[in-house]
Amino acid sequence: GGGAAAEQFAVSKVWIEPGCIVCNACEDIYPEVFEVTADSCLIRPNPPLDDGLKILDAAEACPVEVIKFTKAG
Repeated sequence: GGGAAAEQFAVSKVWIEPGCIVCNACEDIYPEVFEVTADSCLIRPNPPLDDGLKILDAAEACPVEVIKFTKAG
């Protein structure tokens, strides 16, 4: 690890594709955006999309890689 911090970016859209295994990893990382339910995951209404690095962390933590996002700009 270590080295320079990644550059912050904003996200214009984030969504969950089919296949969520409700492991709670994304909600643990960014509960303001992700809400894990009994059988899937939802994006909360009006989520904060300015912290793209945290959304990226959640996407990379997802074991089934169903978290997708589009960078703003």
